[in-house]
Amino acid sequence: LEEIACCTFQNSRYLTSGPLNWSRITGYELCGTGREQSPINIQKSSATYRSYPALSLNLTANMISMSIRNDGKSIVGFPEDTMSNTGYLSGGPLGAETYKIFNIHLHQGNSTFVASEHSFDGQRTSGEVW
Repeated sequence: LEEIACCTFQNSRYLTSGPLNWSRITGYELCGTGREQSPINIQKSSATYRSYPALSLNLTANMISMSIRNDGKSIVGFPEDTMSNTGYLSGGPLGAETYKIFNIHLHQGNSTFVASEHSFDGQRTSGEVW
C-alpha cells in the first residue's frame, strides 16, 4: 500500500483519507493495529472517575446552517460552511485546547433498542452524542 501524503483526516470510510487508510498517513501507523479503535467497552472497575469543569461551546454566529442526514446508524449534522469559524469546543477535560466543530453524531434508540456505539461493562445504552 502506498503512503497517503496528507494530514487532513476525513470521517467517511470511502474517502482516501478516511479511517480505513489512516494507518497509511505518516505518524499515524498505529491506527491500523486495531487495538484502540472505536467502538470501545469501558470497564468501570478499571476506570478512574475525574471531575472536570463544564465544557464550553462557543458559537461565532447566532445561527449555524447544518446539513442533516441519516447514515443508517446515526443522525449526522455537518455545518454547511466548514471553512468559516462556526463553533468551537473547549474547557472541561480539554483544558485550554480549542477544537473546531466539524460534525455532530446522534446515536438514538429507545427502551427496547440500544443505539450507543460504545459500552460500559458490556452494556450499551439507548443513545450517544459524539
